[in-house]
Amino acid sequence: MAISSANQKGKQVYVYDEKGARVGTHSGTLQGCTGGTVTVQKGDHIYTYNDKGQIISVRNVK
Repeated sequence: MAISSANQKGKQVYVYDEKGARVGTHSGTLQGCTGGTVTVQKGDHIYTYNDKGQIISVRNVK
């Protein structure tokens, strides 16, 4: 199912599908989202998750 939006609430990022159902939660700072991914920064690393909540990329920001 495609990602519709992601919202930052405190230290949590909540991910929603096109029906408005929450499909995932990640800790960190929201960097952005697309229809298929959510990108979250945790410390010195940026994690990209797919629409199933699986990590597909990790990058060091330094």
